[in-house]
Amino acid sequence: MSEGILERLSKGPVLGDGGYIYILRQRRLPMEKWSPQDVLTHTDAVQQLQQEFFDAGAEVLMAETFSGTRNRLEEVGKADRFEEIHRKAVEIALNVSQGRALIAGTVGSALGSQFREGDGDRVRPWYEEECAILKDLGVDFLILETLYFLEDALGALEGAEPTGLATMVTMSCKPELKSREGFEMDICAKRLKDAGADIVGLNCMQDPELMLPLMEQVRKAVDGPIAAQPVAVQCRPYVYMGESGRPWTELVLPPQAMADFTRQAMAVGIDYIGSCCGSGPEHVRAMAGAMGKAS
Repeated sequence: MSEGILERLSKGPVLGDGGYIYILRQRRLPMEKWSPQDVLTHTDAVQQLQQEFFDAGAEVLMAETFSGTRNRLEEVGKADRFEEIHRKAVEIALNVSQGRALIAGTVGSALGSQFREGDGDRVRPWYEEECAILKDLGVDFLILETLYFLEDALGALEGAEPTGLATMVTMSCKPELKSREGFEMDICAKRLKDAGADIVGLNCMQDPELMLPLMEQVRKAVDGPIAAQPVAVQCRPYVYMGESGRPWTELVLPPQAMADFTRQAMAVGIDYIGSCCGSGPEHVRAMAGAMGKAS
């Protein structure tokens, strides 16, 4: 595909894919933590789900490399397979895309909720390493996502900068609707945009009803493209996914709810519209229909 993500966004909203880890778990794949090692152990299942997302109308396919920094792989005893895992994840996405969709390399927080003030210098080399290998493997752009701390997000952005690739940075917030340092999401978006992020926004933790008002504030705070990827699981009144104590499968939103969110997101001026945990091909298909992109 000759056009990059920024060129595509300049022509109108772009539809991302859905959530991988929760759907693969729902399909009874044995997965350890959030590790992307399943691209090696269950290659066919990962490729099948990615194919389903593409067939549903996704214009971007995320290589399943989330939680793939070397230190996160070390936690599950797979640091020695760092290159192999990333190579296979991108290969799967390229096999599905065949040049028909953009490929995003996904980078999650190196420390997640365990990040602490002052960890930025320690974690930056992990981000630099992962972003560099994703560029070398041929991804079209980078998505740095599920970042709870603004300091962490800024560090990840610095790690991505040497690649020269377009970069999307999306924050997550729980249990309060702020960064862990206490910054409002619109402030985080503005800081990240000023630091050089091409696309800013939110992903995960909130369902559409919770995320949309936050995105309205982000839209007012920054110029240029913004992104929203909510979960397809009811979060109210629990604030974020997982707090209810009930199995998430009992709280999955119907596809129509994600279609409604898509129409609202376009009305607000959100440019990159995707979805996260719990969002399967049926949700992506409904979103594509709402955007007039259904196959």
